Amino acid sequence: MALRKKIRSLLPGSKQRSSSLDDDQSSPGYEPIYKYKEEDREFARDPLEQAELISSIEDVYFSDDSFDSSRYELKKLDSTQPIDLDKMDEDRDVLRKQLQAVSKKVSDLVLENQSAYVKELQRVMELQTNLQTANVICANGRRQLSLAKKDFTVASLSILSNHRKRLQLVSLMRSLHTIKTLQRTDIRLREMMEEEDYPGAIQLCLECQKAASTFKHFTCISELNSKLQDTLEMIEEQLDQALAKTCLNFDTHHYNKVQTAYRLLGKTQTAMDQLHMHFTSAIHNTAFTIVLGYVELCAGSDNTNFQKMPYRDLCGHITVDTYIPCLVNLCKALWEVMMSYHKTIDWHERFDPAAQQVSSTPDTESGFICAFQKESSGRVLGSKLTTTLKRIEDNLIQQSVVPGPSQLGAPNTDEKNTKVKFPYPHLSPVVEMTDLNKLFGLSERMVATESLLFLSEQFQFLQSHLESMIPPSKKPFLQQFYSQTVIVAHELRIPVYRSVATKAIDFEQMIQMMTNVRWDIKEIMSQHNPYVDWLLQELQLFDLRIQEVARKVPLPQPVYYILWEHVIRLSNWTFVEGFACAKKCSNEGRALMQLDFQQFLMKLEKLTDIRPIPDREYVETYIKAFYLTENDMEQWIRDHREYSTKQLTSLVTSGVTSLFQKKSRQKLVQVIEEIDRLRR
Repeated sequence: MALRKKIRSLLPGSKQRSSSLDDDQSSPGYEPIYKYKEEDREFARDPLEQAELISSIEDVYFSDDSFDSSRYELKKLDSTQPIDLDKMDEDRDVLRKQLQAVSKKVSDLVLENQSAYVKELQRVMELQTNLQTANVICANGRRQLSLAKKDFTVASLSILSNHRKRLQLVSLMRSLHTIKTLQRTDIRLREMMEEEDYPGAIQLCLECQKAASTFKHFTCISELNSKLQDTLEMIEEQLDQALAKTCLNFDTHHYNKVQTAYRLLGKTQTAMDQLHMHFTSAIHNTAFTIVLGYVELCAGSDNTNFQKMPYRDLCGHITVDTYIPCLVNLCKALWEVMMSYHKTIDWHERFDPAAQQVSSTPDTESGFICAFQKESSGRVLGSKLTTTLKRIEDNLIQQSVVPGPSQLGAPNTDEKNTKVKFPYPHLSPVVEMTDLNKLFGLSERMVATESLLFLSEQFQFLQSHLESMIPPSKKPFLQQFYSQTVIVAHELRIPVYRSVATKAIDFEQMIQMMTNVRWDIKEIMSQHNPYVDWLLQELQLFDLRIQEVARKVPLPQPVYYILWEHVIRLSNWTFVEGFACAKKCSNEGRALMQLDFQQFLMKLEKLTDIRPIPDREYVETYIKAFYLTENDMEQWIRDHREYSTKQLTSLVTSGVTSLFQKKSRQKLVQVIEEIDRLRR
């Protein structure tokens, strides 16, 4: 601003100059002392000199816009003194140079500002042009978007919305139709029960339960689900009654429906146990009813309540006259029961040979001793435990018929050696040993087994104390008791908990699923077979059931490991057994076997912390045997006798040896038969 003021004061024609000098020029006859010529316009070439000239200008020239520079210069003249022309000329030169310097500076600034202004104006014009172009593009874009929204988006979204609503309504209609069908199921179930169509009723009830679980988010289904469960329990009760009828009047068609129904429920073992009980009840009730009729007939007006008498005491009231008729009728009635029993056995031999056969003696009073003897046949019990149980049975258990209600739990004295003996252990009917969800009485098994182990540990703790108290002559008997009985107690865990693991998973179903797998494929598969997922799901359910039992009864860690070890060993055995069912197997099929087993191991390690996995090598060694050459196969068969004859034969018939010469295969089969004879 100050520089601008100074420049304005020095420019020709400025206000300050015109206020004094121009007035004089307008006077007639005026001639300027110095006439400004264009050739005198010489600017300082040196920028430093130009800067010194500008800095030499007095500050008063930069005061304000009202400053009159001409008047200021005239006032410097002393009117009392004559005018010094040289001095004035000198001052004029100085002012001229200053004016030229300022003019040069102003010219430079104007040029510089003018260039910047032109550039900025050019940018503004370009920006305006771009904005106009952008405005046109935006207008076109908005117009096109409006058309698209009107012609495409709104219409398409409306179609999609209507389609989605249609799908939802269709799904809702299906759900409502299913719910309507479920609500009418109860009537149909009752009709099927009246028709004695037990398999159909159970199948329908199970399907309804599955559907109800799918639609459980509906309020009306929650009550239906519980009602279906009650209906299923009612069907089981009627099914049990139908099973009881077969003990007195066996009918093949009727019994076939009953067994099919139990198979649908997954309770074939329950059916066998219930059948034992019903045959026992049938024998007892039939005999008791016939004898009671004759006793009441002979008693006449006697007010004795014979119905509450034990059967043995009731038989004592049979008179000599009624003995023969009563015995004849009793034999006829029992003959009917035994005939039904024989027909039941015949049915299982013809239609269900793989199922567990009915025991030759229908004895529901058998006791965890008989159970141990059965487990011994499966090579579960050790030799020491088997010997101990046999000794206990011979020395402490009565070898007699099924005891009556008055005899249960009562000790008896053997007439020969006056030793106190006890009847066979009696399982309380309160204890449920057939429920899969409760793992076949795992709680009761743990209480019984772990209590016995606790007693064994206490006896071991007291051994030194007892030895110090008894006479020396009795010490050998005490030592024998500890070495043959107390120390063997820990071996009970294996057979007791193995029976739970054996029943917890239907390994027969897994073998059936593996039998349906094609192992003669021609390409490498990247996906494992469905039976692996089924087995893993069953193991997850097994773990959940163990946890549920552990919430009620403390689960010792050894028991947990024994249960899982048994289940894993059985699973691995089933893998080998299933692989041995392959009729044909290609190289790609053997790779699929390895893939299935590796998938099982990977998922299994997340379910349990048992390490290493039991019998893992048992499966892997068998799979690798498919790759053996002809020279190595014979020696491998001789070295691995842990595999069954069927499993070894499968290697010969469906493995790589199927490519061998016929003589080689026959030789290997002879080796397997030789090993089988040695086993026998």
